[in-house]
Amino acid sequence: SKCKKIVTEYRRRLLYKEVDTKAIHEEYKGLYNYLQTTLMDFLLTKIVDPSNVALEEDLEIKEGMFGEIDLRIQDTVIDYKTSINDEISMQWLIQLLCYKSLADANGKHINKIGILNSLRGWYSEIDISSWNKQHELVDYLLCKRELVCSR
Repeated sequence: SKCKKIVTEYRRRLLYKEVDTKAIHEEYKGLYNYLQTTLMDFLLTKIVDPSNVALEEDLEIKEGMFGEIDLRIQDTVIDYKTSINDEISMQWLIQLLCYKSLADANGKHINKIGILNSLRGWYSEIDISSWNKQHELVDYLLCKRELVCSR
């Protein structure tokens, strides 16, 4: 069972399944191809230095805090969302600030966070270069985790 790997090997992405383009219903193939092309064209405009791009980047810091960044282009962390909402949720912001903390701790300085909502077709980017609370956020989350685990 993959369930054990999700818990023991922290393999959350096993919950997601690869899309077989042959299995996409005919009426959706045009939309699928449009999204692929449009998203790729958009993302390619953001790449200045191809050697400083990472896809599905695993990062970890002290005491087992880890995360997988969907996409890092230069100093920007981008998270993919598929939501019907047009608003950025607080959970998304906290998630991206955690990714910034993880990246910074691994020597990858992040100045911007971005959200790409492919379902609604929008991208939003926020300059966080002046945010310097990475250590406080990590310490707070580790403390909360300790409280939950000790129950």
